[in-house]
Amino acid sequence: MKLIKYLVLAASAVIMAACGGSDNYPEIVDVQPSYTVEGVSFNMKVSEGGFFTFGMLRSGHKVENTQTAEEVMLNGYAIMETPVSQALWEAVMGGNPSAVKKAELPVTNVSLSDCESFAKKLSKIVGIRFTVPTEMIFEHAAYTGLFEQDKNLSEWVSDKFKEGTTNNVYRTRTARNAAPASAKSAALSFRLAVINGYPVPEEYNLAFDGNSSSREHVCSNETVKVGNEAIVLKAVKGGTFQMGDRTGSGAENEPPVTTATVEDFEMADSEVTAGLWLEVMGWLPLGNFTNDLKKPVVNVSWYRAQEFIVKLNKLTGRTFRLPSEAEWEYAARGGVNDNNTLYSGGTFARFVAVSLDNSVKGAPANVRSLNDNQLGLYDMSGNVWEWVNEGVIRGGSAASPYKVCTVSHRTVIPKINMKSTIGFRLAI
Repeated sequence: MKLIKYLVLAASAVIMAACGGSDNYPEIVDVQPSYTVEGVSFNMKVSEGGFFTFGMLRSGHKVENTQTAEEVMLNGYAIMETPVSQALWEAVMGGNPSAVKKAELPVTNVSLSDCESFAKKLSKIVGIRFTVPTEMIFEHAAYTGLFEQDKNLSEWVSDKFKEGTTNNVYRTRTARNAAPASAKSAALSFRLAVINGYPVPEEYNLAFDGNSSSREHVCSNETVKVGNEAIVLKAVKGGTFQMGDRTGSGAENEPPVTTATVEDFEMADSEVTAGLWLEVMGWLPLGNFTNDLKKPVVNVSWYRAQEFIVKLNKLTGRTFRLPSEAEWEYAARGGVNDNNTLYSGGTFARFVAVSLDNSVKGAPANVRSLNDNQLGLYDMSGNVWEWVNEGVIRGGSAASPYKVCTVSHRTVIPKINMKSTIGFRLAI
């Protein structure tokens, strides 16, 4: 699947032309929480931007009528908290095209061209550049909870439905549909956005690229509290080890033995649980349940794991990250206490790995259900596959045969993939 890193600022020249902008507008716009035009007020919600899976809901379901999902990056923007009201439309345009007229209700029966004309006039009145939002801005704002959409309305966005066609997109949170730009409907409204010129914070760029160069040089056993949840970290003293298929009889994707060296670090003793995810993100992906918060969070792509880590670091002031592949295998083997077993913590998988052979219908178990390894780490073999920083998954899962849950087995999949057998573990 093609990966696109989409920067909103790249479209700034087009936006300026569409909104009747001039050189009098600043490149950086400090958008206020609210504005008033002819006694009519409207609120704005500001986003610092970030990355998300465009075309996919937080649940993991695709947006209806989306062919493919792709990971995208957005710079800062602001968006109206509610659709343009009939009162605001009348204050700016001097009329009201809505079939059912009520000042506080969203204006309807407006074409995309009408919306663009409104944006131009509002821009001149207020002094900042408003535009009909791109589909990416609309979806990101919905994804991050900046607004709640009226379930009875769809909203115009500025994109074409398909490249090379004349139809434009109108959106709900969960679906995209097509109509000519001239279309008008009592169920079709719009809201406006402002490209504020602020670049996405650097931590998002680093996370998007998997750059873990910023790290804490710590190596101790500690517990970090996050609301009602706790991250238990175990000290991993660095060293040099033989990484890869030591037996010579592993699967094709297990590399031959190479010498690898890792620095001191700390590793979470369990996979990130659904409870910790919910505490940090405020929602659960598809396949995770509020009555199973001690199970590993699943249906998390590499990118969503990185998004979680950015938010977690803001909450804690720490520098959590995904472990490197070498760190993961070194810790799974027991670090300096490596006893050369096939599985993390023992010779026999049934004591240390929740696999297809001892799980309930291939479903993950609560973390820490079986024995830990020499470092006090649980579930490094089995339960759920774990993302590492390079975009590889390690360790096997509850749906894997026990022979796949070895410390050297690895699988390479697209970073955007979400599956009910994939989670992740934190390092610091």
